[in-house]
Amino acid sequence: MNYMATLKDISRKAGVGLSTVSYVINETGLNKVSLKTQKRILSIARELNYHPNISGRALAKGKTFMVGAILPDITGSFLAEILQGLEDALNEASYSLILCTTRDVVEFEEKCQLLSGKQIDGVVIFKLLQETNEALLELSRRVPMVSVAKASAIPGVPFVCVDGAAINYLAVKYLIKHGHRHIAIQNGSDPMRLTGAKLAVKGHSDVNLSIFDGPMGNSLLEWGLALDVNPTAYVAYGDLSATELIGTALDCGLRVPRDLSVIGVNGDRLGTLIRPQLTTISQPRYEQGYNAGRMLLQRIERQACENIILQPMLIERETVNTLNGKHTQKGDAA
Repeated sequence: MNYMATLKDISRKAGVGLSTVSYVINETGLNKVSLKTQKRILSIARELNYHPNISGRALAKGKTFMVGAILPDITGSFLAEILQGLEDALNEASYSLILCTTRDVVEFEEKCQLLSGKQIDGVVIFKLLQETNEALLELSRRVPMVSVAKASAIPGVPFVCVDGAAINYLAVKYLIKHGHRHIAIQNGSDPMRLTGAKLAVKGHSDVNLSIFDGPMGNSLLEWGLALDVNPTAYVAYGDLSATELIGTALDCGLRVPRDLSVIGVNGDRLGTLIRPQLTTISQPRYEQGYNAGRMLLQRIERQACENIILQPMLIERETVNTLNGKHTQKGDAA
């Protein structure tokens, strides 16, 4: 069995008292130790490969050093990258993460009750639609809570999300710039997306927006082809929907971008694997998770924190054509 370094080992090598080492390692009395000594103690701790006793640290600070996360599922890369950012932020403060996924309201309530029984220090909720659920409201009253990927509707719960209006605003403005006047928008769970699209066409009386409220999937193109005036461009709700649309177009004998243009949303790696490569609106996913983790740590320490709204970015690739036939082929936008 490998020997585990202790605070006494660090104290002995640093030539300082055990209490001084404890002040630094457990961050309970940093004001009592000079910055130079703090750096020496931390350097020796790394050299000895010291790992703190989380149970002891938790007992000393009256915390469990565990936080929960509730999310719909982890099958999509969108949530996976947010989750990675969240875990990285928590790891920096030696917190462990209890992950709970839910598929329906019953399971959702069970997971809220499970986390309440775990005596966690805080919880992050991911893009949940059940914010009026009493089990979640009760959990928010018991522990600090932060929402990620969606503006929170719970009083006192701060959030980190991407500016939804800016997503479709960027997409529609880009299409107008390339001469498109009949644009189809795939609607979804974020009402701000549609707000952004409508804002983008202000001052462009010749631009027509067609809104698709149907189910996600390849029915988007079928709907567009059935309109009196076929859209020349589509803004899909996500990159996966955009990819499905391109495949359906090929099945119908249509080519992208010659016959129709497509813009996705998210910035998934998937968009670089298809041909033509997908023009998309990239969302900062890892940053959402990391900022949510830092925000939750602030709330646990009873520090003030403000909502964070991140901005999306257009990535120009190969699925948008200008109406004079000139196909734009650009690299990723800087």
